[in-house]
Amino acid sequence: MAMISVTRLQHPIETRESLVRRDVFWLKRSVEMQTELSIRDAAQQLSVSPSTFKRLCEKHGVELNRTPGGHRRVPLNALDELACKLGIGELQRQTRHSWRGSLSTNNVLDLLKTQQSDQLRDRILAACHQPSDLISIIDQAIAPALWTMGTMWQRGEMKVYETQICTETMLRSIYALETHFQRVQETGLQAVGGCLHEGCDTMSSKLVALSLLSLGVRAHDLGPRVPAEEMADAANALAADLVWCSSTHWDDRADLIGQHLLLRRMLAVETPLMIGGGGLSKSAVHSLEACTYFETLGGMAAFVQDMVANKKVDKETRSTGSLRSRSPQSL
Repeated sequence: MAMISVTRLQHPIETRESLVRRDVFWLKRSVEMQTELSIRDAAQQLSVSPSTFKRLCEKHGVELNRTPGGHRRVPLNALDELACKLGIGELQRQTRHSWRGSLSTNNVLDLLKTQQSDQLRDRILAACHQPSDLISIIDQAIAPALWTMGTMWQRGEMKVYETQICTETMLRSIYALETHFQRVQETGLQAVGGCLHEGCDTMSSKLVALSLLSLGVRAHDLGPRVPAEEMADAANALAADLVWCSSTHWDDRADLIGQHLLLRRMLAVETPLMIGGGGLSKSAVHSLEACTYFETLGGMAAFVQDMVANKKVDKETRSTGSLRSRSPQSL
């Protein structure tokens, strides 16, 4: 007599309704995934590394989705929200692709190495559809090239004289761009800044000054190794609306943090002290909470543009109030 074996099913047979529900769920999820980006692609949109992007998402509370395989995805609306908080506009993100080739990291480095400062200036100006576009170009093209140059020097892939040539070429381009953007209509805001660090940290401060010029702010760069007392004296004498301190490489030394806190105390309470630079730790951010820290020039630009908008509102309010206070007989 033949034996009949019975195999117990590990999973129950799905009903038609459950199959339909499952198909509808994954169809909906596939549509959602078409409006999402991978971490790498999203980071590329903002011109930051994937690790920096993850840190920014955590800092600004951006929620990420998960694929069935467990991979993180960034909804486009969340990316737009993060870009807005960082001061990177949609136009800047779209126009970036139009100059990615001419201002790629390799192309910028080639121009610096061959001392073609005028060519670099012309490419930057050609990429600026409006003055404020300069800031996204610095964030997404110039700064990465300078970081790459520093990394190559640390690895021994670039000689000291080569880095000096690149630095001098970049400075000539900055001076030429300053002349161009000084024609931008001024907002009435005035800024003073520099670097408190004892190193020759000239480049970062000049890029901040150039960015402020493109926003219509009159910027006075005091250069590197400026004592806190001297910077405060200049800011107070010029009635600066804001003060900046830049540094390419931050560290948590107590004396450096103390210099920033001393400067903060010597400035008027209503005068913002903007600080920026790479590598600022969470403990240093906490110690400098009285200052306004920016990881990108785009974030600084958004802050300054808010100041400009508020100043216009205050000016219009004062103007309207003065008209209302005048009697009909005096008109």
